[in-house]
Amino acid sequence: MIDWKSQRVLMSGASGFIGSALCQKLMELGCSDVNGIYRASNAKVELRKYGQSVLWHSYDGTIDSVKSMFLKCKPTLVVHLAAKTVVQHKAEDIDDLLDVSLRLPSFLAEYASGLEKCCFINTGSFWTHYLTPAYRPVNLYAATKQAFEDLLEYYLDATSLTGTTLVLPDTYGLGDTRTKLIPYLFKQLHSKEQIFLSPGQQKIDLLHKDDVTSAFILVAERLLRREAVGRKYRLTSGRLLSIRELVQEIEALSGSVFNANWGASAYRERELMEPYGSEEILPHWQANISLQDGVKAMLMTSPSNASPS
Repeated sequence: MIDWKSQRVLMSGASGFIGSALCQKLMELGCSDVNGIYRASNAKVELRKYGQSVLWHSYDGTIDSVKSMFLKCKPTLVVHLAAKTVVQHKAEDIDDLLDVSLRLPSFLAEYASGLEKCCFINTGSFWTHYLTPAYRPVNLYAATKQAFEDLLEYYLDATSLTGTTLVLPDTYGLGDTRTKLIPYLFKQLHSKEQIFLSPGQQKIDLLHKDDVTSAFILVAERLLRREAVGRKYRLTSGRLLSIRELVQEIEALSGSVFNANWGASAYRERELMEPYGSEEILPHWQANISLQDGVKAMLMTSPSNASPS
């Protein structure tokens, strides 16, 4: 077992959906030195949600800002969760994509590799497999994620840095405020307004946030114990279902019926109709929260659970 009280964690994306869940889990395990990174230009980031439990460091796009946070916290574990998810990019998105997917994590890997004992967990994307288990990026975002994996390989091979990449499927759970399908459906749960959806035949793999955090903790503890860890693993719920099947399950569990207009929205360009991936599934880990149980928990705490007035 790892004594988390003696560990120092530095995390990009700590204020995000998965990042905040992982911060909470680390603190439950006794880690009192959890450090989060926020972008200096992002005034909306919720830095006070943990009170004084998370120590925040500002990133302004320069390597000096990253050097400063490493001098202050000297992490034993670095987790890169920050992402600029852009499904269909515009030219003006490219700078932010490169900053979040390449510049920032490269700075993190550079300084982490200079520490005597430091581990690195990167987050990959299943969008790197368009219609094939081989590498074929769905979009520019996926290409930038793969590009950093290639950069990280240099640090893992040429320096004392140890680490791995975890490829996440779609995620969900309590407290999700992202512009994703499940939060949108819950928002419309008791509404009589028509919702406009694609034909809904694309299949998705939905993993509960608690299962995601358990995987990160498992990998982190292996790395911190200096055990052999592969370069890349995939996480999965073990179940694929279509958007139509997801809507039907939420309807059955909630007792509500959506006013859904199927096919009103066209599939996106290069729509991923089924997630592919040739990566090995993380050994000695499995998803424990079924979609049914996860949705039930969300229904119990959702403000929409009450009957509409």
